[in-house]
Amino acid sequence: MTEDEAWQAGRGIWKFNADRALAQDEVQIVNTEGLVLAVATITGISKHGDRYALEGELLRGDARVGKPTTTPPPVTQLRRLLLTSRFPHSGLKELHGLPIHHP
Repeated sequence: MTEDEAWQAGRGIWKFNADRALAQDEVQIVNTEGLVLAVATITGISKHGDRYALEGELLRGDARVGKPTTTPPPVTQLRRLLLTSRFPHSGLKELHGLPIHHP
């Protein structure tokens, strides 16, 4: 999975508290082994019905990509995130240290 693919899979569309998401500076997309797949700054959110997607700038080539995350959970107040079925084989189990439950 490329950084771009990880960012697209992890950024949304989710049900989450928009204010809490906007209080964060960045997001790490982390796989089941705890390796960072992508890092992005959070610049905003977009609304999709009753769900949201993170908007931001992917930090391609960030030094943390491919290394174990050093950010202990919970880093953010985002909770009960659902990875959409668009990426059922992405291997994503965490977003910014918080569990993702596949539908």
